[in-house]
Amino acid sequence: MKHGWIYAIIIIVCFDHAQLFAQSKKGKVKTSNAELSQIAKERQEIEKNIATIERQIKAFERELSSADEAEKISLQALENLDYQIQLHREVIRQTEISQKKLAEQIAVTKRELQATKRELEAMKQAFARYAVGVYKFGVKRDLEVLFSSGSFNQALMRAEYIKRFEEAGKIKIQDISEKQEQIAQLQTELDARFAENEKLLEQRRYQAKVMEGRRIEREKLIAKLRKDKRRLQSQIAQRQAQAKALQEAIQKMLFAEEEAIQRARERKAAAQAGYNSGANEAVAYADITGDFEKYKGKLPWPVQEGVIIKTFGESENKDLKIVTFNNGVDIATSVGTTVFAVAQGVVSQIGFLPTFGNIVIIRHASAYLTVYANLSEVKVAKGESVSAGQALGLVGKSAQGGGVVHFEVWHGRNKYDPELWLAQR
Repeated sequence: MKHGWIYAIIIIVCFDHAQLFAQSKKGKVKTSNAELSQIAKERQEIEKNIATIERQIKAFERELSSADEAEKISLQALENLDYQIQLHREVIRQTEISQKKLAEQIAVTKRELQATKRELEAMKQAFARYAVGVYKFGVKRDLEVLFSSGSFNQALMRAEYIKRFEEAGKIKIQDISEKQEQIAQLQTELDARFAENEKLLEQRRYQAKVMEGRRIEREKLIAKLRKDKRRLQSQIAQRQAQAKALQEAIQKMLFAEEEAIQRARERKAAAQAGYNSGANEAVAYADITGDFEKYKGKLPWPVQEGVIIKTFGESENKDLKIVTFNNGVDIATSVGTTVFAVAQGVVSQIGFLPTFGNIVIIRHASAYLTVYANLSEVKVAKGESVSAGQALGLVGKSAQGGGVVHFEVWHGRNKYDPELWLAQR
C-alpha cells in the first residue's frame, strides 16, 4: 500500500511537470503564430499589388483593342505592348516573391506540426504511466488510503492528492483530444498552402504565356512598321518632338525657378543690408528645412502603388533604331490615383502641356527639386508650402491608355535618376 501511494504521488508530480512543459510550449506556439501572421500580412500586400498591376494591364489592353487599324500600327501601339510586357514581367516577379513567402509559411507550419506530433506522443506516454498508476493504486482504494492515515492533516493531504489524481486523468484525456484536433487543423492548413502553391505556379505559367503572346504581337507590329518607312519616320519624329517638348517645358520651368531663387537671395541680402525690397519672396523659401540628401534611397514613392515602365536616361529600340532620353521615370498606376509630394517643400511652378497634362514642381531643401507630370488635376497652388505625403493632384491617362505619372529629381541644372532616390519596393 505504501509503495502504491508513493507511486501515485510520483504520477502527480510528473503531471505537474507536464503542465509546466505545456505552458512553455504555449510560448513557442505564440511565436509561431506571430511569425505566420506576419508572413500572411506580407503576402496579402503582395497579392494587393498584383491585383493593381493586373488592372493596369487591362487598361492598356482595352486601349489597344479599341484603337482603329491605323492606330494599331503605330509607335504608340508599340509602346502600349512594351508597357504590357513590363507589367506582366512585374506580376511574375511579385508572384515569385509570394511563392517564397508561402514557402516560409509551409516551413513554419511543418515545424509546428512536427512539434505538435511530438507533444502528442509525450502525452500518450504520460497517460500510459498514469494508466499503470490507476491500475496499481486505483480509486477503489480511496477510503482505505484515507482511513490508514496517521493523522487528520495527513488524511486531508491524501484526499487532495486523490482529487488531483482523478483530475489529472480527465485533463490528460482532454489534452490528448485537443492535441489531435490541433494536428488535424495544422494538416488541413498545410494541405491548403500546398494547393495555394499550385495555384501560384499556374498563375506564373499563365502570365508567362500571355507575355509571350504580347512579345509575338510586338514582333509582328515591328515588321508592319518597317514596311512603311516614310510613315515610321514621321511617327518617330513626332514622338521625339513630344518628348523634347516635355523636357523643354520642364527645364524652362526649372530654370525660371532657379532665376527666381537667385533673385530672392539677392533681395534677401539687400534686405539684410537695410533694404526691404523682395523680403517677402525670400521668406517664401525659408520654410524649406531639412537635409534632402539624407533621404537618398529612402524617399516614398509619389504614388502608393505603381510600377516603373520607363526608366531614367537613354533607351534604344534596337529593332527600329530609335534612341530616346528620359529625364525621369514613368510610373504606371491607375488613372485617378492620388499623387503625393515625396518630401517637404514649396510648390514653385505649375504648368500644363496638352500631351502631358499638368506639371507640378516642388523645391526642397538644399536647392533640390522634384517634378510631377501628367496630372489630370492639381490640388495645390504656386507658392504653397507642402509636407511629405501631401496630395498634389491625380494621375492622368497616358497616350497609351493606362494611368502614368512622370517623376523627376533635379539639383540646380543637374538631373538625377529617381530610382536612386526612391525607396525600394
